[in-house]
This record gives sequence, C-alpha cells and structure tokens, in this order.
Amino acid sequence: IGIQPASNNHQLFATAKTCGAQWFNADDCLDDDTTPITQTIETFLQQVDVVQLSIDMDVFGAAYAPGVSAPAPLGLSPHVLLPFIRQVALSQKLKLVDIAEVNPLYDIDGRTAALAARLMEKIIGYRFTAG
Repeated sequence: IGIQPASNNHQLFATAKTCGAQWFNADDCLDDDTTPITQTIETFLQQVDVVQLSIDMDVFGAAYAPGVSAPAPLGLSPHVLLPFIRQVALSQKLKLVDIAEVNPLYDIDGRTAALAARLMEKIIGYRFTAG
C-alpha cells in the first residue's frame, strides 16, 4: 500500500502480478475514498490466520523519512497510512512487524528512526487497545 510507480521498474510489477500480489499506488492512498483499500485489507485478513506487516520507510515523504536509500519527494505522510496500519493491527492476526529501509547515515536529525519508533508505538498501542 503506497508503492511509488516512479521508483519501481516494470519488471518488479510484472513479477508481483505473476505472484498474484495486490498493491495500491501512493496516489490511491490520497483518494477521498479509500474504501477499495480497506475492503482489500479486510478480504485479505479474512483469508489468513496470521499477518506479517512490513513497513518500507521509502513510502514516506523525504521530509518524514530522509534516512532511506531512495528518499521520496512525493512520498506519503504517515497520517495517510496510519488507518491501514491500524486496521491490520486491530485484526488480532498481526503477529510480526518489520520496518525496512532505515539508513542512519542519511537520517537527518534522526527523523526516520523517530518515525519508525513512533509507528511501532502506535502498532503496539492498537494491539493492546483491541485486547
């Protein structure tokens, strides 16, 4: 959710399609109606027993996450993705979370690390809220 087509080559999309993967571009996340995303997540959650959530920090705008290998000038605000992260966390099927693409060498003022930590804090909070 939130993939940047300009930052990923056609072969990656072809491989994902061959594997049956589903995705939503960053622009899809900015639509006024994100129901297709939440419905896809809900359908996925109904089909599985356990979920791993992988958060690639490249999805966030460079102002939020400068310490990544490919800073995204038109990346997303964390607030755009939080509802989707919350939906997965509240499902009680979330058993593993990983955060990828944090590079301390490029992390201005520790912004990327701070965002990663805050996301984990939110996920833990959602899990305990859901009981």
